[in-house]
This record gives sequence, structure tokens and C-alpha cells, in this order.
Amino acid sequence: MTPFIAAIALSASAEVLSVDPATSTVAFHGSSTLHDFDGTATLVAGAFDLAAGQGMVEADATSMKTGSDGRDEKMHGEIMVTKTWPRVRFEL
Repeated sequence: MTPFIAAIALSASAEVLSVDPATSTVAFHGSSTLHDFDGTATLVAGAFDLAAGQGMVEADATSMKTGSDGRDEKMHGEIMVTKTWPRVRFEL
């Protein structure tokens, strides 16, 4: 799966921008041998330090949904194992 940020609300504090989880969205795209699919997840945290060229976003993996109950069940149980790893994090 390829994660990407669909919409991020940022608040500036000096050179550090904080992500507002209440007004932000995380979306992802996945592919398989049969077809591609898209999904969403709840954003938990995020911040970007413009001066250092660093940043991160963290999402609640247990909230990931693709619109297919069977695919979601397999994703949570076998692929992402969200009971063991309930968060996903992307670091820039």
C-alpha cells in the first residue's frame, strides 16, 4: 500500500507546522494482482519542521477502511495485523 496525505490542516509555530487531526485526512492506495483500491484512515498526529526538512504523520491503522468488508478484514487480520501494530507512521 502507498500512503499519502489527502488533506492536512497545519498550524504554524516558528518553523514547525503541526497537523490538526480533527480537520485532516489520510488516504492510501493499494494494488494487488486483481485490482487497485483506495482507502482512508484517521490521522492521529503529525508535524513538519521546515528548517530541518523533517516531518511525520501518524495514523490509526485500526481505522483503515477500503470499502470492502472482506478486504478490510484480511487487511487488519493478516496483512497489517492492526491488533499488534495499531499505528502506522510516515517519516519524511
